[in-house]
Amino acid sequence: MDNRIQKEKYKEKILGVLKYSIKFFEKHDIRWFIACGSAIGAVRHKGIIPWDDDIDLYMPRADYNKLISVRDEMLKDGFRFVYLKDEGYPYAFGKVMDNNTTLWQERRFPFNVGCYVDIFPLDLTDIGMMSYSKKWRAFRDLFSLYRVKVSKVSFRGIVDDIKTQKVNTLRLIPAKVFLMFKSKQQILNELLEKEALWNKKAGDRYVSFTEAGMYMFPKDWFEDFVIVPFENLEVRISAKYDEYLTYMYGDYMTPPPEEQRKGDGPHGKVYVNLEQNIPLSNIK
Repeated sequence: MDNRIQKEKYKEKILGVLKYSIKFFEKHDIRWFIACGSAIGAVRHKGIIPWDDDIDLYMPRADYNKLISVRDEMLKDGFRFVYLKDEGYPYAFGKVMDNNTTLWQERRFPFNVGCYVDIFPLDLTDIGMMSYSKKWRAFRDLFSLYRVKVSKVSFRGIVDDIKTQKVNTLRLIPAKVFLMFKSKQQILNELLEKEALWNKKAGDRYVSFTEAGMYMFPKDWFEDFVIVPFENLEVRISAKYDEYLTYMYGDYMTPPPEEQRKGDGPHGKVYVNLEQNIPLSNIK
């Protein structure tokens, strides 16, 4: 398939996932906000940034947990919510996926995420950035080890890490060797225990916390929303989106130089099928 045509078809698919997700969230009174680059797209382009290829949403942790509790209802509609507890899933945040598509993102993680919308949980806290950053670093290191385990750690992989000479990977090599003899379930249980302690019943700020990074926002940035157009849909965005986007990106209304406008299709594309859900074991 021509790359341009595939990009357009993929865009249609992820917008379909977003449309379904909005309807599902409204049915179950689940709070959500358009987030990250998708929030820039909503404000600056009234849709997906032309050189972007995904859609990001925030969801307060209580609503994220509610979504997990009702996710089986999606299956009858041809959709699925996947998250950390799913076998082989290598990300700390969730995805709503079109269950009739196939997208294998990273070769070392053979998990089908389909055409998807990312869901990032927001945790309520009353501690500052410095204190929370310690929690994030501990989680990030543990999650890095879990991803190694999910990818079936091998001595070849350790040798490859040594060859890369990256500080973070070198620092984790002793743990990776130890990890070869530790249960994947043990590591997952530790991650879930940490995750369960993040969200507080009361606090004055939200934290977006994954293995990739940590951001902290005043709570009132995500208490109210306004509706803005997004392609052929309408989405919720923080009523204080200017403060949020300025904090995240600075001058978000000015597009980057052309040479920095990256995006050539779905994030990662070991294999993509926009029409069928194919077992990855059948893909050569």
